[in-house]
Amino acid sequence: DEDTQNTTGGSRKRKSRGMVMYRCLHCPADKPWANRKRDNAWHHTRRCHADIISSLDRTLIGGSSDVVDDEREATRPRIDAFFPSRYSDVSLRRMFDRDRYLDAIISLITRRRLAFSAINWDEMQEIMLAANPAIEDLLVTNRSALMRLIDATYELYSSQLMATLEASISKIHILSDLWTSPHRHGILAISARWVDQDYQPQRALLAMPECRYSHSGETQASLIIDTLAKYGIASKVGYHVGDNATSNDTCLSYLSRRLRDDYGLTFDPSKRRIRCVAHIINLSLQAFLLASSKEALIAALDATDDTSNDQLFAQFYDTLHDAGQTTRTDEAHQRRRASRKRQSYT
Repeated sequence: DEDTQNTTGGSRKRKSRGMVMYRCLHCPADKPWANRKRDNAWHHTRRCHADIISSLDRTLIGGSSDVVDDEREATRPRIDAFFPSRYSDVSLRRMFDRDRYLDAIISLITRRRLAFSAINWDEMQEIMLAANPAIEDLLVTNRSALMRLIDATYELYSSQLMATLEASISKIHILSDLWTSPHRHGILAISARWVDQDYQPQRALLAMPECRYSHSGETQASLIIDTLAKYGIASKVGYHVGDNATSNDTCLSYLSRRLRDDYGLTFDPSKRRIRCVAHIINLSLQAFLLASSKEALIAALDATDDTSNDQLFAQFYDTLHDAGQTTRTDEAHQRRRASRKRQSYT
């Protein structure tokens, strides 16, 4: 390819002048050959690779005749077929799409959960330079710079999501779930579901703030209120979906009070609450089918009664004990009946 610099002469006729590098693909890798001159490329081919052009006309470079047949000239192979051009560094840098690169590297780090130090990996740098060797100084190699880019990208998508939420034709229903990260940080995931202008159901993650110092319902409600205020959707809040944790009762009560005091809105914490059926089924399976842990048993029973945990576990243990005794008694009766039948035959 050519790195061309255009100039305009006095006759206003555009002239072009460029730099082309011809590289021989037939020379061994330990003895490469490259040159910028077209004639030198032809001479190299005739001298070192005569078998390749043995079928070509000997007058390709000039010959002794001053008249060249038009048809022969039209069918003559181009030198580019033997010496593919090599892009200059300037051309390679111009072809580099930095915005696309930044989007790709941010998506790779965040979606695949790679460490921020991944941008300093030698293998990561080699992959980028293998695709374009002229962009070494354009790559992101600083973790602080990467974190700033991630924050800027989050703010950009948040503004776009805000516009989408404002255009919704339905109430915006809030879902929240508190969980603990592997590093022992309490994270509250806040997401939303709504119907857009095309009457299509949509969902999106709004925020993942950290619950510091306390996991109480009031703390969670404050984080939800801050998220609603950020996106300007407090007046469109519909229902809340959460698990059966006791803290959610306090959370919705405090959320109702804040919506009334701050926005003059009425939010019934009992009628507007939807319990997550997936959480209920999960606890039920762990408690009654898998019997994987004592905590699962207590949580499943606690979701249906207000008695203490010790009483719940005692009731559940007594039920299993009675069922076991009944089963053993039935088996004993069956053995005695079978024994009587055998004795009657004998």
